Amino acid sequence: TAIARDVTLGPWTLSTLTLITSFRILIGFAGGAGSIAAPMYIAEVAPPRMRGKLGMAFQLALVAGSAAAPLAAYPISLYISPETSWRWMFASALVLVVLLILFVSMLPPSPRWLSDKGRFQEAFAVLNQIHGPELAERELMEIRNSVREEEGDWRELWQKGVRLALGIGLLLAFFNNWTGWSAMGGYITVLVEQAGVKTHSMAILQLAYTNISMTVMTIVSMVLVDRLGRRPLWIFSSILMALVTFATGLVFQYHLTGLIVIVVLCLCTVPHGLALGGLPWLMMSELYPNRVRAKAVAVTTTFLFLVIYTCGQFFPIFEGISVRP
Repeated sequence: TAIARDVTLGPWTLSTLTLITSFRILIGFAGGAGSIAAPMYIAEVAPPRMRGKLGMAFQLALVAGSAAAPLAAYPISLYISPETSWRWMFASALVLVVLLILFVSMLPPSPRWLSDKGRFQEAFAVLNQIHGPELAERELMEIRNSVREEEGDWRELWQKGVRLALGIGLLLAFFNNWTGWSAMGGYITVLVEQAGVKTHSMAILQLAYTNISMTVMTIVSMVLVDRLGRRPLWIFSSILMALVTFATGLVFQYHLTGLIVIVVLCLCTVPHGLALGGLPWLMMSELYPNRVRAKAVAVTTTFLFLVIYTCGQFFPIFEGISVRP
């Protein structure tokens, strides 16, 4: 009822739900742009020996934020009435938004972008700050050589070699989400309530537990990704995800309750945190030549979010969830 109230903005009268949906769409555009820019920026500035680890840092930021959100929402849900608590949950994000704006404003421009604009001295200064003078010279030379090549257009994405890389990127985006966690992750509070958790506040806390587990496994992935390589981690995590989602299905099929529910849900975060969640972001920024990287990453990231949308739409149907407003 609180969300259904009308809001008057000058000559317009909108329901609160319409207003929230509109701003959620705006946030979606911002999140999509950031999801394209951040992995590319990391790939362009990270030292080669640390590229995998730093590439996974983007996934770490996502899951750490997902863990912080329910931890912030839990005390709000305890001490503020349901009619207004959701407003404070939204408002609490403003603190981190301000910090993000301050942090991003201090980042140096991408050396690749500076080179594209012919600002090679500035590009060298950024590379020197990150890599040191010797490696900075080599990196700048490689960038300058690639800049001399003609900028790839959209048609180049369909050329033989790039087409294969694009197909791999699209499949990574698909399996990143249709392997279990991305489908169920948005409905954890509903699932644990179905499994016997009595209060919505406690369900929010259970969500925090699963997201903290995901954060821990992402840190483990950052340690392993450059040591073991992308492919072994992906294969191991795919097998593990098949096993744990099967076990999770059995738990809900036989209506088990109690600790076993949160255990199997936390187990689902292990393969996703190790590989299936973070590796697509890393590999999508590594697969393509520089001249078409931005366009290819834009395509694969757009497809990834479309897959996330379909997961969110189909999972309640498969599970028989009736999501309350």
